[in-house]
Formats: sequence, C-alpha cells, structure tokens
Amino acid sequence: MKNLRHLPGVIVAAGIAMVSSACLFSSSSDDSDYGGCRTDAECPAPSQPCRENRCVAGVCTEGNVPAGVNSRRSQADLVCRRLVCDGNGLETSIVDVTAVTDTPHDCKQTTCTAEGNPAFTPSAGDVAEDKAGDCKKPTCTADGLPSTANDDADPPPPSTCMSYTCSNGTLKGTPINKGMVCAPTGFSCGASGKCDTCPAPDASCTDPGPGKNARSPSTAYHWGDIGRCDSGGRTFCGVLGAGQTAYFRFRDDGTGALCQLDPHIEVSPTAEVSLCVGSQCTTTGGMSFSSTSGQEITFSVTAKTACTGYTLSFHL
Repeated sequence: MKNLRHLPGVIVAAGIAMVSSACLFSSSSDDSDYGGCRTDAECPAPSQPCRENRCVAGVCTEGNVPAGVNSRRSQADLVCRRLVCDGNGLETSIVDVTAVTDTPHDCKQTTCTAEGNPAFTPSAGDVAEDKAGDCKKPTCTADGLPSTANDDADPPPPSTCMSYTCSNGTLKGTPINKGMVCAPTGFSCGASGKCDTCPAPDASCTDPGPGKNARSPSTAYHWGDIGRCDSGGRTFCGVLGAGQTAYFRFRDDGTGALCQLDPHIEVSPTAEVSLCVGSQCTTTGGMSFSSTSGQEITFSVTAKTACTGYTLSFHL
C-alpha cells in the first residue's frame, strides 16, 4: 500500500499555483488589450446603416438601431423622402416635405406632395442672373419659365472708340474719338469704331507708334521672339519726318513646325519711303527675305522727301 501522507499537501500546493495563475491574468483592468472595449468608440463600424456597435460589459456588441432614427446612409440625393431605421436593422423610406433643394435662378420652387413626390410651382422672384450690358433683363413667365424683357438702361460701358446705347432692347454703337491713338502700335480710332486706323501725320509730324524712339540702330525697337506662323507677325503705324529713319528688330524663334516659312515685309506709306531688311532695300512697298531659326532680323523705314505716315506689316 502506497504512502499517501503527503498527498493533501500536494493538492494544496497545486491549488495555490492555479489561483496564482488565475490572479495573474485577471488583475489587468484594461479589457481592450484582450479584444474587449471600454467605450463605444473602440468598437468597429457596424455591418449595416441601421445597425450599431456598443461596448457592453467590456465587449463590442452589435444590435439594431431604434425605430425612427435616421439611417447613417447619405441622404443628399433624396427629394421629399428620408431613410429611417425600422428597429429590425433595416431601412424604410418616409415622406419628408423638408427634403427639397431648389435650383437657383430657374423661376421655380420645389415642393413635395403628400405622397412624397417632388412638385414645382412658379416663382416669379427666382429670376436668372442679370448679364450686364446686353440691353435685357431676366424675367419669369407665369408658367415658371425663364424669359427676358427689354432694358434700355442696360448698355455696355463705352470702349475707347465706341459708345453704346439701347433702343427697344437692341444694342446700338456710335464711333467716338476718331483719330485718337488707342494702341501702343500707333493705331487710332477709325470710322467703324474700332482701333484699326493709322492716323494721318499731324502738323508736328508726331510719330504715334513704336518707332518714335527708335531713330538709330542702337535704339531699334525690339519686337521680341516671332514664330513662323503668319499670325505671329506684327502690324503697326508710324510717322517720319523727311530724311528720318526708324529701326526695328526681332528674333526668329523657330517655332511653328506646321506653318510654312515665308518671311515677308510690307509697307503702305503716304509718301515715298525706303524699306530695308539688313542690306536688302526696296521702294516698291514690300519684299521677301531669308531667315534662320535663332536669327536676329533688323529692318528700317526711311522717309524720302516729306513728313510721311506708314503702315507696316511683317511675318515669317
């Protein structure tokens, strides 16, 4: 027969060890370290818009949102309706006459029927934004449609060369400031009300254009880089006293791969002039010249016998 005198002591020791071990794992007050929670915010997002996760006794528990509470789903696109929870974790749609968004300036106001359907009523005050200077003012028809009415008090502001009035809703322009220089290129206001006319020389032979301070090669007016499409060229006006010369230059920047390179210069003077590109000169009004990418081109105009006005155009 075995000796069991020490058996109770063994059982007691084992029990103490088990209690000590249990105390070791339950002594922490931070349940979240072991998959638990302390607040609702520590719980994951619920699976549906009408379900919610709450922290209950240190454990995240998902349940149904109470009936009548708005669904968490976006309601931005709903008109006359609202999504609420039914208490069973599902959504249901109910009528909400406040869920309307009016489109501004469309002569209409959005309303809702008792059944939750959108409807529109005319709104005379919901006119379109007024476009200034068109001789019109926006209105709304009795049916709620955008319309316009004549407004003769709504002309556009005048330009340098044209003033405007309205007559029965129709715009009328009147040329003004004829002969006044209106651009750095020397153009003046013309009979059409546009800034498109080279002025006739005045008694003082005043140069209105860019050549007025370009009376020597060292002070030549620089037009900057010019591309090889004809639209990249320049047209300008000038006036020269007898024997005076104006100098100009530009750089062929080589741009315009799809455009044809056809360098040309043309002058239309009120009296005889000499037009030169480099050492090549003419008195017949225009000429072609050669150019390479990156080249600086210098040209000049010289009046022969009298105060002379001119229009000059060039392109590559």
